[in-house]
Amino acid sequence: MNARDEMATLAGDAAGRSGLYGALASAFTYDGAARSALAIPGAVFNEAFDPSVCRTACSLREGSYADVDQSALFEELMRFYGFFGLGREERAEMPDHLSVEFQFMHFLAHLESRSAGDAEALGSLARAQRDFLQRHLRRAVHGVRGALKSADPRCIELVETASDFVDREIERLAQA
Repeated sequence: MNARDEMATLAGDAAGRSGLYGALASAFTYDGAARSALAIPGAVFNEAFDPSVCRTACSLREGSYADVDQSALFEELMRFYGFFGLGREERAEMPDHLSVEFQFMHFLAHLESRSAGDAEALGSLARAQRDFLQRHLRRAVHGVRGALKSADPRCIELVETASDFVDREIERLAQA
């Protein structure tokens, strides 16, 4: 079974989606990529995704693909995070980093899995997920997908899996 098949299987419920978002959040970090199912070595990860190390690498930051002021983007992201009681530690990744955005969706899907039976909470969480995916995560993953220059099949599969998952989630939430 490849990553996309596993994704389709896990995405069937909120707990599975939460797990997928968490796995993607980890896989888009230097340490997490090596521990992921794709086992992307650090040097390969840097070559593909760290422009400070390799000039042909694509950025994992949404701001690289947004036609908005960085401070306005950060402000909007921090409002999303803050609304759900989340903040940012001083040494954490920037709020527009793909791993942070996937981690936020992991958190929202986790809240959804714990809100079974509460129609009001489920509706609010579905709207938050839809809005965040449409306004931020889709732009980030599509930007990375379009900018990826690495020929490494593991990096390509990671980016395509993430992009496909985000697109499927947007479709699912549009029907909710």
